[in-house]
Amino acid sequence: MKTILQLNTSLNGEQALSSRLASELSTALAAASGATVVVRDLARQPLPHLTAERFAAFVTPAPERTLEQQRHVARAGVTFRYTPQGPVGLLGGRKAYVFATRGGRYAGTDGDLQSAYVRRFLGFIGIDQVEFVYAEGLALGAEPRERAVAEATSRIRELAA
Repeated sequence: MKTILQLNTSLNGEQALSSRLASELSTALAAASGATVVVRDLARQPLPHLTAERFAAFVTPAPERTLEQQRHVARAGVTFRYTPQGPVGLLGGRKAYVFATRGGRYAGTDGDLQSAYVRRFLGFIGIDQVEFVYAEGLALGAEPRERAVAEATSRIRELAA
């Protein structure tokens, strides 16, 4: 069975526009495919900092890891592996949808550091099918905000179709 993992990261929680847009797409994709949606709110339950115990999980054989040790995303031998040619992602064949809501307009500019970083990380673990949905200019007034939300909603409908 397919699973859709929805990671919400906004400090505004479920009320955040990015969280609402992500939920809209997850719901539509799940309805079309019969997938199960798993939602993780990383603002409410943040990922822990790297500690000696967590680092020990990286070198502990998989069958011997505790439940806590199994919860990290970038894991050598699990989500990527090292080769003589460099790291190779092990999560190929999956898609990622990234929702970015921003007060200004950054997509396609040198100021868009977020998209390049996220695309690079996802590629590192093997996810190279990445779709970005932007709702930008939200702090530029009511009209630009409404237009941005309408464009993002339209893009979600395209992706879900």
